[in-house]
Amino acid sequence: MDLINKDYKKNNIFDINSKYILMQIFNHLKQKKLYQMIKYNKNIKNKLDIKIKDFLDIEIELIPKENMYDEFININNFKYFHIFFNDDKKEIKRNYITKDDNVNKIKIIIDKDVDNLNKIFQKCKCIKKINFIKFIRNNITRMRFMFDDCTSLVELNLYNFNTKNVKYMDGMFSACSSLKELNLSNFNTENVIDMSFMFHGCSSLKELDLSNFNGKNLTYIDNIFSQCNSLKKLNLKNFYIDKPTSTSYMFFKCQSLEILDLSNLHIKKVLQMPCMFSGCTKLKELDLSNLKTIFGVDLHHIFEDCDSLKKVKCSDYRINNKRNNLCFVC
Repeated sequence: MDLINKDYKKNNIFDINSKYILMQIFNHLKQKKLYQMIKYNKNIKNKLDIKIKDFLDIEIELIPKENMYDEFININNFKYFHIFFNDDKKEIKRNYITKDDNVNKIKIIIDKDVDNLNKIFQKCKCIKKINFIKFIRNNITRMRFMFDDCTSLVELNLYNFNTKNVKYMDGMFSACSSLKELNLSNFNTENVIDMSFMFHGCSSLKELDLSNFNGKNLTYIDNIFSQCNSLKKLNLKNFYIDKPTSTSYMFFKCQSLEILDLSNLHIKKVLQMPCMFSGCTKLKELDLSNLKTIFGVDLHHIFEDCDSLKKVKCSDYRINNKRNNLCFVC
């Protein structure tokens, strides 16, 4: 009872709404202690009818790939991760699947103490579906290489994903080579600084709509779409960015891309642009009408192997000069 404000001591704790009690406790305890108190004090937990997940706000469902057993999540400290195989009855304190587990569903619940999701699924080879069931957290600021090299991943549901305060998304979906679709329509990117290598190596991705992306704070975008070999449609219509100093390898080997509208690319201080469109063998039209380079900018191999490129809208004489000789020898 000492954990609750004095003004409410006179009230019976069990007559107060459970969520209101939680708010009061939150004001007096660090999140870690709060969780421990509820988890191990079964008497309070049962009387208040509170479940562990009521204190948490990230809930993830994983579907493993058949006949595969391996590490499925990268976590150094299990203290704040609650993992259940098949149901909610038994919490498992390990991050891998064995062939004897007979797992067809995994649920992960993450405590409020976790403030970043860096590399959490990196190099996960045994998961084919990831669904974020619940995600109302605002304290997550980093998602670096979160799904990097998840080569078996074919379905990723991020509909409930919260990116409001995320600053780093570099390498987030890098090398997700089996992913054919990716819906990021609910992404809030107004605070993101780094998107370098974000979709690098997503070789099965055919369409990507980033028209809702806000790039006002975006600084790093090099290699963001490099080696997206199957990408045919890329919507960057409202993706206004003007801060990056490097666009190196930005569309490197996007071999299926035919038309690219970068009219919202207002880069003022770009210093590095080597191989920006190199290997875009089917690229026919390119709109760079608002791109301005500075003296000494690195344009090496910017249009190398762009054999189909016939129409480029660009007022910058340096870019046009490189286009005319296609930069085979720079």
